[in-house]
Amino acid sequence: MRTLLTHVLLYALILSSTSLGEETPFNFQRVDDATLNLKLSRISDDDVKIYYRNKKTPNNDLPLNTSEVSQLGSSGFSAEKDTVLVIHGWNSSYKSEINVGLSEAYLSKYDINLLVVDWSRVANDLYAIASASVEKIGQIVGNYIKTLQQKFKLDLNKTAIVGHSLGAHVAGVAGRTVGGLANYLIGLDPAWPLFVVLHRNIRLRPTDAKFVQIIHTSDVGIQVSLGHSDYYPNGGLRQPGCPLVSYDLCSHVRAHIYLAESIKTNRFIAKQCRNYLDFKTGCRGPQSYMGEFYIDKNARGTYYLDTNSTPPYAKG
Repeated sequence: MRTLLTHVLLYALILSSTSLGEETPFNFQRVDDATLNLKLSRISDDDVKIYYRNKKTPNNDLPLNTSEVSQLGSSGFSAEKDTVLVIHGWNSSYKSEINVGLSEAYLSKYDINLLVVDWSRVANDLYAIASASVEKIGQIVGNYIKTLQQKFKLDLNKTAIVGHSLGAHVAGVAGRTVGGLANYLIGLDPAWPLFVVLHRNIRLRPTDAKFVQIIHTSDVGIQVSLGHSDYYPNGGLRQPGCPLVSYDLCSHVRAHIYLAESIKTNRFIAKQCRNYLDFKTGCRGPQSYMGEFYIDKNARGTYYLDTNSTPPYAKG
């Protein structure tokens, strides 16, 4: 419990030192084991909503419960198309920037099934509770994918899972629940508070999909490699144009902003290097493109690149 308290207090300091429009104020209070266990025991399928979007309905705001699979079919879902699930992080919802930006990016260019996963009823709780709920929420999402396989013959070879911050770990559990058989998974600055020690066993890992790409953009996210390929724009700690403070959320959200831009522009050229200093001094490692819809699944190891401080961020 002391480790839990230390990590969450640190995360409170992270949020109190920054300001970001869509973030809600962090109201920290100690969470005892009895309260935590009670909260976890009450999590159900009803805590996860699905917003189906495609080219014809890119801004759909009508939620479906994970049990309402038949309605998905009447909304235009087709297993013949590629399917992408997008999962937000803590203190977010289907209306948050990640879902707005990625919905526009994917659907402006590709005719796909886009499933926006909303777990805000749990994600908007205290961080200690939301982070402890990752495994249950991920299993609900994974079981929903299994249902799509059964009802619509969803092809996991055409299925990708994308998650930001806590949502990256939810994505990992979801991928694990379907046997790591999804085509690929993108972890966008996976959250580090409580996932270095306490929740280490449930955090995102490279076996959660056939291919896992990670984009690291801040020290709110885990800095160690978690995927088959790990990209560290601007060294992965602070992004240009963001405030000079520790643990800034501005850098944290850049991960999904970069991904959205990469889907539309295909210009984030990275180099495989030992570290950021090696990159800055001219390492000659192979190149790889960060992000995109058809991600570089031949990439292995750590990659570095620099970006601009304002849009367009890609320099390639």
